[in-house]
Amino acid sequence: MKESKIPLKGGNNLTIKFHRTAPFDLGISYICDNNVVYHFHGSSCWDDVERMGVVNYFQYGSDDLRDTVSPVLPRKFEILRDTGDRPIVRVVKQPDCYPLNVVEASIGQDEFDTCLMWSVSRMLKMCCVLKLASVSYGGFSPENVFVWASGHTIFLPGGWWKSNLSPTWEDIAGDIKDVKKLAGSYFSGGAYKYVLEWCREEPADDPFEELRRWDVAVDESVGTRRFVPLVIDHDSAY
Repeated sequence: MKESKIPLKGGNNLTIKFHRTAPFDLGISYICDNNVVYHFHGSSCWDDVERMGVVNYFQYGSDDLRDTVSPVLPRKFEILRDTGDRPIVRVVKQPDCYPLNVVEASIGQDEFDTCLMWSVSRMLKMCCVLKLASVSYGGFSPENVFVWASGHTIFLPGGWWKSNLSPTWEDIAGDIKDVKKLAGSYFSGGAYKYVLEWCREEPADDPFEELRRWDVAVDESVGTRRFVPLVIDHDSAY
């Protein structure tokens, strides 16, 4: 692992032991075993960072959505300030929670396609919860979507600074479009003909209807679904 130190306001240093760095729209992130650290490049980003708090105020609408979506949200995070008055957000994650591109490089194609299908399902259920909360996310991208292997779900540690607390339908539909774009960038033809058709369609007028259409596309593409554990070798993942 690599190590970096960021001087904090007040005289201390934040020591980060990380596997890799990745740029994001407002700075640089550090992917660690137990957290993701986002270091923002501008002192004007504080209003964006404060939007992280939206994750604590969602209404789920059903037990199924609560059980599916709650693990997706970054419940434990810490906001720090560097000596240049720039924000640092440290989000707690599980050790076997990896960025989507790391997962793709660590397992076989068939395994990844299966993983991607249930990941898209969870993203769409997140869209349903966002609509119920009258919030748009704006962060569905390969950089922000992590996969928690043993939890068999996704995790969204970052991107919440793009969220809109008073979204229009175009903002909510934009989240669905982003999920379709992400899925379409990974799936190829052949067995996934109906999935690819879904990726290219315009969003439905409601995320719940979009989720139903996705389920139909998956069923038509792969037939009966079965649980397949996701196993990733942590030592070689990075």
